Amino acid sequence: MAIEWTDELSVGHADIDHDHRETIDRIQDLVEAVDDESFKRLFSDFAEHLRIHFEMEQTLMKDNGFFAQVPHTKEHQRVLGGIDSLLKQNDVGDLNAARQYIEFDFPEWFLAHRATMDKVTADFLAG
Repeated sequence: MAIEWTDELSVGHADIDHDHRETIDRIQDLVEAVDDESFKRLFSDFAEHLRIHFEMEQTLMKDNGFFAQVPHTKEHQRVLGGIDSLLKQNDVGDLNAARQYIEFDFPEWFLAHRATMDKVTADFLAG
């Protein structure tokens, strides 16, 4: 599933939208990665990008007393747990699951998460 940034994907918070654009760019880079070493490096970078992005969102939620901080944070933790498992598989040379995740599973999750949890969070932050 290919994703391209459009204004319709904006949640209305500049920092979150900036990171989401970068997430989409990184997904595209991963989908286009031909050799295994490039994919492994890009996937590792992608995982770090998500960690930093999720931490930023969690800080915003905590600092602003967001009512749904706990379930939103738990969803981030669940996704990072899956990413960590894929990183371990990548380390032993099994890239098939990570490629499947990046091409299909993550984009589907990302679009749903952005439209629900992230949009509600951004609306709350906007007051």
